Amino acid sequence: MDEKSEINLRLSAKKGLNGEIYVPVSKSYAHRILIACALSDRPTLVKGRLIGEDINATLECLSSLGVKCEQISEDETVIYPLDSIRIDRPTLNVGESGSTLRFMLPLAAALGVSARFKGGGRLNKRPISDLIDSLKGHGALFDREEIPFSVGGKLAPGNYVINGEISSQYITGLLLSLPILGEDSKITIQGKAVSAGYINITLDILNQFGIYPQKTLEGFIIKGNQRYISPGEISIESDWSSACFFAVAGALSGRIKVIGLNPQSKQGDRIVMDLLEKAGGNVIVEKDGIVFSKGNLKGLKFSAKNCPDIVPIMSVLLARAEGNSIITETERLRLKESDRLSAILEILRVFTIDADSKDDRLYITGGQIKGGELPGFNDHRMVMSEAIAIVGTQEIVSIWGAQAINKSYPNFFSDFRTLGGTVEKF
Repeated sequence: MDEKSEINLRLSAKKGLNGEIYVPVSKSYAHRILIACALSDRPTLVKGRLIGEDINATLECLSSLGVKCEQISEDETVIYPLDSIRIDRPTLNVGESGSTLRFMLPLAAALGVSARFKGGGRLNKRPISDLIDSLKGHGALFDREEIPFSVGGKLAPGNYVINGEISSQYITGLLLSLPILGEDSKITIQGKAVSAGYINITLDILNQFGIYPQKTLEGFIIKGNQRYISPGEISIESDWSSACFFAVAGALSGRIKVIGLNPQSKQGDRIVMDLLEKAGGNVIVEKDGIVFSKGNLKGLKFSAKNCPDIVPIMSVLLARAEGNSIITETERLRLKESDRLSAILEILRVFTIDADSKDDRLYITGGQIKGGELPGFNDHRMVMSEAIAIVGTQEIVSIWGAQAINKSYPNFFSDFRTLGGTVEKF
């Protein structure tokens, strides 16, 4: 699909969705692995198909710093280490990727690069000020505090105090960058870190590259003057955030096997497997993947604090489940690619589902879905959730701006069709 032109699609899946698919590699792992490779002592062979606008944004930012990325097949890329900054005053275009911005910003500052950061979409509406304040307190210089901005100076080791209740990505950005400073540093986390599972992913990758931050009661101690040690080759596991859409489709309408998923993954969105089982869906772990199949779905209650990205698709599931459901701690949904809380309510109301939001909670009463016409909200997760909502019903959904899926899952509609759905342009 052309990333720049708007694509409007009409979708149906009256017989449900059935079959086997692969999903993209985990964005969470990919961002971190690519940065670790760039800081390593030797080239690294990365196994996994690197697709999606967000992953491409990180690749392009690393390339702008002088990192060579050589694709040798669809599923294999060699990342060469950054030996020196070969581009004077590079421009780092992070696109609409909040992860790329929050990881590359402390890295550029740790490297002492004078760089220009730019991005698009709602990125200038998403939180970044706490990270900037922490970096400014240790030698980084900014011409302004809202993207686009320029950063200069060079980070100094020290005690980095960060608010963990806004984004775990702040902590990850520091964990990735502080090891290359000349002396030891400390991260002090104020409050309880949200989406803590993503920090575990960061620690997993750091350990694989020979970096071992010391966990403390307040945060972490990071030894300075370290060099990442490449494992030679590394595979990126499949993405639970992408898999959850077809996992829900299976629970709603048929039998879908997602090949290559790790049931023991550190990815926070792996929780969708547990939630589907609690709601009455059938989940079977097989040797080469996980099977999700139709069950008698009932409402449930869960917290979005550590898994905000699955709320749109879980809202679709609960809209078709019997009874009432409550999703708590939803406020951070307003700070994503779209105001996802408002978008979910709009979608469910178009589908004639009773839903409301109050006091940081989302209330959904399950019922009969009606088809309709909806915007894509320039948000990949909203588009994919809208598509899955009607599977196994006689309804049709029309989506404007369906190209938003390119951010994370460019092959989504191809997979939708492969599993038995109908996809038509209008």
